[in-house]
Amino acid sequence: MSFGFRHKMFCYLAGAAMGFPSGNTNNTTDELGLIPERTLIEFIDDVGNEKWKRGDLLRLAEVLLQDDRTTIKERILQILPQSADSEFQSRVEGIFMGLSSEPDRAVRKTVSIGFATWLEKLEEMDRTEIICRWVLSSEGNVREMMARTLAGGVTGQIGISSAISLLSNDTEDDVRLAAVAASEAQFGFNPPVYAQILRNLNHDTNEDVRGAAKTAFNEIKDWIV
Repeated sequence: MSFGFRHKMFCYLAGAAMGFPSGNTNNTTDELGLIPERTLIEFIDDVGNEKWKRGDLLRLAEVLLQDDRTTIKERILQILPQSADSEFQSRVEGIFMGLSSEPDRAVRKTVSIGFATWLEKLEEMDRTEIICRWVLSSEGNVREMMARTLAGGVTGQIGISSAISLLSNDTEDDVRLAAVAASEAQFGFNPPVYAQILRNLNHDTNEDVRGAAKTAFNEIKDWIV
């Protein structure tokens, strides 16, 4: 993408962002939808290859994530973890939390991967605090996203076994189902605890959860001492 066109694109997005802080996102979403998908993807790829200031990168992400297209959200999430700076920690966490209710399954999967990558870059106490906050959230989609995140990348950290144990007793089926995958993924870090979680979920009231737990337990049972 030429510098001239990239400059114009940046100016356009800066203009689109003017109404964003006040909550006026409808116009931004509509206007982003007028930009060809390939054009935005090329722009995001250019940004990923350049050294933007973290504040500018976050601002861009906040605007572009208003786009309804799955491919755009997936692409911007791939560069978002570059902003894992403590100064912007609450803003990045807010972006991930907002996306935890994303209806598209492919986007939610990308969100959990990006969230795991970002969490791994944080100081241990900050990471533990965020995990606890999400696990104790009153929103089921937030708890489910954390379970999926623990299943996909954040491993062996302090408090994770307690978090997954709590998630495995959640009132929502989707959260417990995600806790099965998390238990299997984390098994090597604390075999006795995760084996017991899977044993308990073998008797879950939900058929899908029971089936997933039985499959997971069969995968790891030979490793149980």
